[in-house]
Amino acid sequence: MPYVLAVAVLAGMTAAGHLLIRAGGMRWMLSAPADLALAFLVGAGATSLVTYWASLLMPAWALWLGLGLLAAALAWALGLGGLHAGRYLRYVGSVRRDRPPGGRLAPSDRKLARGRWWAYPLAALALADALLVLREIVRSDPGWDGLFVWGIKARYFFATGGVPQTYFSDLSRDWSHIDYPFLLPVSEALVYRAAGVADERLIMVVIAAFFISMLVLLHELVRFWRGEGMALVAILVLLTIPALWSFAGQGMADLPLAVFVLAGGGLVATWLERPGSLRQLVLGALLLAMAVWVKREGLMAWAAAGVAVGVWALMASVRARRLAWRPVAGYLAPVLVLVPWLADLALHHVVDRNYARLSLGWLVQHGHRLPVLAHALLAELTRLPNWGLAWVLVAAALVLSPPLRSSARGFLLWVVAAHLLSLPLIYTFSTWVPYTDHVASSIDRLVFQVLPLALLLLALSIPRLAGRPAAWQPAPAAEAARPGASDARVGSTATAPDNLGRSSS
Repeated sequence: MPYVLAVAVLAGMTAAGHLLIRAGGMRWMLSAPADLALAFLVGAGATSLVTYWASLLMPAWALWLGLGLLAAALAWALGLGGLHAGRYLRYVGSVRRDRPPGGRLAPSDRKLARGRWWAYPLAALALADALLVLREIVRSDPGWDGLFVWGIKARYFFATGGVPQTYFSDLSRDWSHIDYPFLLPVSEALVYRAAGVADERLIMVVIAAFFISMLVLLHELVRFWRGEGMALVAILVLLTIPALWSFAGQGMADLPLAVFVLAGGGLVATWLERPGSLRQLVLGALLLAMAVWVKREGLMAWAAAGVAVGVWALMASVRARRLAWRPVAGYLAPVLVLVPWLADLALHHVVDRNYARLSLGWLVQHGHRLPVLAHALLAELTRLPNWGLAWVLVAAALVLSPPLRSSARGFLLWVVAAHLLSLPLIYTFSTWVPYTDHVASSIDRLVFQVLPLALLLLALSIPRLAGRPAAWQPAPAAEAARPGASDARVGSTATAPDNLGRSSS
């Protein structure tokens, strides 16, 4: 029963995220599975944020409020789903009644994917690998970080009913990093509250949901740009990387962070390549902002993407001879949801004792670390027991096919490179003695955070295997003629002029 209730909480998060995306007009319509994965990510972030905000006013009842909102969202989704199911069944019945005796459905309804027989064994192999990893996740116990950094916070929030202000001032918890964000522990605490018991095995149900979302989003983003065949290959490459098997079963926040970076980075890259509705960019920006809410390292991807959007807006301003301020404002707006948490940290003077304060003096004094740290990063990227040939393949693809004319590939390369190249600079401020122990204990996890995004870059650097990707397929005539249809399609350019800050009249 606890596992059923845990799944119900995750379903409620998905319903809440879907409601928020629809209400904000931010749908991308990549596919139904991708919509569900994006809805789950948005719902998990929004629910944890609302629960934390409620803790500022009524810490003893915040989790109950969060569960109430999830229950309402799930009830709404089930009711709306039943309504749509009834309409669909009536439509199917009318089609069958109107079909002449002996008639058949349209050829497009019964067409098989001839010439792509090789995709079926690839799909079967990918599904088998995914089920094996999923089985490993569900059957594993959280590792040290999963239990004593994230899980212990979830137990504490479950016991207190929310996130009390005393949490930030209790230095006895400093060893568990009280400065870390709350998306994962609050989500786990909501699962605990629904189940009525703080069972660490339920943590892995939450991690499994993020793992499934990662597979779905990587598949759908690659399929959108390079077709079904390349999407299956990308999934197989991801599932054969040893680090994925290692980190997925430890209950750490690095896997959820990698999912948010993949989702947000993939959507922003798609928007930069084919600008559509500004609200679609806002969804990508929201996911990257929530990556910071998962773990502070998400700030690197968010900042790098922000620089790219700023450069794009500057170039658009030059071309249009008018200030393109809306994309920049739309990208920056979602990060405001983190202001209460940042204010809490500043109010209680919470600092990370693993790193020194940022200062030019410290950087100059410890600058001799940079060559050692750069060598450690290169050694990690080429460590076969962790990554196989994944990073070698990414580098080879970029050399053979430089992203010179693709905004999407250039953006992905910039975000991945900015994240990786910032690691030596970050470790320069480490207060560990020796600092190399700090590097050895965590650099693999920091590299993993952009691995799915790097695989998306790898897939986009290789020509499509077969068929025509969805990104370049023209919309059906009936869909194109529908009023407002251009705003909903991925990659639509109908609203591009409005994105530059001009009136759409």
